[in-house]
Amino acid sequence: MNWIDFNILCIGEKKPKICKSEVFSTEIMNKNHNSSRKCYVENWDILNHIQGIRYALWTKEEKFDFIVNSTWKTERENGGYQLFVEKENINIFFDILHFYIFHSPVRKIIVLFRHQGEERERISETLELNVFLEKLSSGEIYGNMAYCVTETG
Repeated sequence: MNWIDFNILCIGEKKPKICKSEVFSTEIMNKNHNSSRKCYVENWDILNHIQGIRYALWTKEEKFDFIVNSTWKTERENGGYQLFVEKENINIFFDILHFYIFHSPVRKIIVLFRHQGEERERISETLELNVFLEKLSSGEIYGNMAYCVTETG
């Protein structure tokens, strides 16, 4: 995961809150929820107009660097990096994503795994948290695609 940026935009959140994790450290990228310069301004204009707090997460130790694995897929429309997480590690993502969904007043977050690439403004349909995690563990989540994730049920 050391070459993939892991971002969460907590939609509607006004005061930053840090999720404690043994695996990831978290950086608040905009302390003002109205700030229009949240992330990757040149490629992600839509995300920069959604009110909320953006967080960037990085692995704390080298042993966690490859908790998210990837492979290049060319048969997918426009190609892209297919991401996957081993099932035994999916609970790490559940804890973090659930925390930020709970702190969003509209119970929605945007999840973006960004790598160096030219893709712009690729946004998926809204997924419930359990569906997103199933897709992440089965290789159906892609880098440089923003996913709107909501609480389950």
